[in-house]
Amino acid sequence: MKNIITLIICLGLGLVPVNSFAEPGCHKGPRHRGKEKIKAHFRQQKTENEAFRESIRELSVQEKAKAMSRHRQAQYAENVAFFETVHQKAKVALTERLADNDNLNEEEKQNILNSVEARYQGRKRFQEQQHQENLSVLNQIAYTPNMTEEEARSLLQDHRKSQKQQRQQFRKDRRVGRKDIRENLRRQEDWI
Repeated sequence: MKNIITLIICLGLGLVPVNSFAEPGCHKGPRHRGKEKIKAHFRQQKTENEAFRESIRELSVQEKAKAMSRHRQAQYAENVAFFETVHQKAKVALTERLADNDNLNEEEKQNILNSVEARYQGRKRFQEQQHQENLSVLNQIAYTPNMTEEEARSLLQDHRKSQKQQRQQFRKDRRVGRKDIRENLRRQEDWI
């Protein structure tokens, strides 16, 4: 039961669990390596963003918004490809772990895989929605000819604040979903 709950929790996070019996810090497992790859990916993008911001410093507000839109689209495409690769690798590892698990029947294994895929697709849709909203705001700035720098900055700040609240709510809902899955598994085990 504990293994199933641990697996479901880790699946909800989109990560494959490392050996829980190992001493802390004795090795760097697949989960740690995956997190490090993601951190490195975002560090690289942060460096690119700093260089990009420096390169558009002297442009007009509208030209900055157009350049930012192109830059965001390129980075979004990179991120989609990167996280699709990460997801596929995690899914393969999970499938292998489930194949080795004799405690679950095939239907339960398939339900776990379907749950992981559904959560991934939901996160992907949410990120696409946020990306489209970002592009919409940047286009609004780019094609409003007499918008001042202060107005554009205020519009972007308000948009970022709104998106932050949406992301927090999305994460909260996902946590509740993971908790419901765990509770259902516990109830099923009580009946067995």
